[in-house]
Amino acid sequence: MKFLKYALPCTMLLLAACGNKENTANNTTSTAAPISDNKPSYTFEKLPFNYDISALPEGTTYDISSILVKGNNAEAIAKINAIIEKEVKLNIANEESQIGNKSIQDLINEEIAAWVEESKTEYYRGFEKQLSYKGRQTQDLVVIEESSYSMTGGAHGNGYDGYLNFKASTGELIEDYQIFKDTSAVKDIIFPHFLKEAAAFFETQIDPKDLNAAGFQFEDNKFTLSNEITIDDKHVIFFYNAYEIGPYVMGTFELRVPKAELAAQLAYQ
Repeated sequence: MKFLKYALPCTMLLLAACGNKENTANNTTSTAAPISDNKPSYTFEKLPFNYDISALPEGTTYDISSILVKGNNAEAIAKINAIIEKEVKLNIANEESQIGNKSIQDLINEEIAAWVEESKTEYYRGFEKQLSYKGRQTQDLVVIEESSYSMTGGAHGNGYDGYLNFKASTGELIEDYQIFKDTSAVKDIIFPHFLKEAAAFFETQIDPKDLNAAGFQFEDNKFTLSNEITIDDKHVIFFYNAYEIGPYVMGTFELRVPKAELAAQLAYQ
């Protein structure tokens, strides 16, 4: 399990946006899993947007991109890309009621215009926003990884990492817990892994009956699976975002458990 802290403003991922006030990127990336010819096969391309933040003060960061899924299953691709598009719009607008029939580009333009107006006030301290996606394919799933960070005032920024898991055969979005046959059994299997890694991080033994004594904030002091779960070729990944099981200063938690240990409980590979 990796114990991570939120990136400070202008991390390496954001340096280009911080140094260049206009984003005109048009590069694409493409990856695909080695899937046999008789199964759906997908590629993933970065989908950039054009925007100009030259009217905003120095120190403003705006780095927004999406992902376009391509492949040999047109029906599934249409479903997957439609859900990704909606997810991107929600990340920009924050509320579904603000979206209407607007495109992603429309929402970006509106947000930047709002930032320009905000920057004219005495309260503006430099805003940041980052949104990016990566894609990959496993034997049964198409996995879209989402990473977002925003700082628009307050004591600190807010970040969120998550996964969209789709059936590769149909493009149907599945809930993270649907990856498993029995979530109670999965929780029992991974709990020792959690205790071991938490003890290594805190450099002290963790009482399995009193997790919150170590600084966690589990509801009713009971271990729970993370809200964000996915799989790759070798691991089942459990990602806890900040505030999910502890205070902000504790950062994020990533627990990777070998798939072999959960093989009997996996509904998808």
